Amino acid sequence: MPSNFANRLGLYEDSTDRAYEEQFRQFLQYHWQVLMFKRTVEERIDFSLHTPNLSWLGVLEFKRRYVPIRKYPTLFFDKSKFVAGQTMAALAGVPHYFAVWWDDALRVCQFTPYDVFDESVGGRWDRNDVNDVDLLVHVPIDRFVPFRDVGTGQIVSA
Repeated sequence: MPSNFANRLGLYEDSTDRAYEEQFRQFLQYHWQVLMFKRTVEERIDFSLHTPNLSWLGVLEFKRRYVPIRKYPTLFFDKSKFVAGQTMAALAGVPHYFAVWWDDALRVCQFTPYDVFDESVGGRWDRNDVNDVDLLVHVPIDRFVPFRDVGTGQIVSA
């Protein structure tokens, strides 16, 4: 299935970000036996997940973090992306996933409709861009579990 990344790039995504995202997409499509379609920036979620006959299976946000998994007790990300994913998943009746590739681990968190996380205001201040400062949710690292291959049930990594 061809990638549709070209017209769906984030404001500050570069070629390295896109390469990791594409490698992750190929990894997950293989191990979960799903099709993944890149969503638009306006939708605020990275991917929709589908069966080979295009039935909707879930929505997924992906992040690459250039630190070890245990460097911080939580992983924070933009609350508007969390809310968009929760809303899209609820309306479609599918799961909402958050996958993170740290320097030493690749893990996934499946959100529930009842998840409530600590919040803060933060982001990047060095670019003087108001779009870089967001309301953030802090997801505990312990919520992230290893990926398992759907065929074998074995833990897999990239």
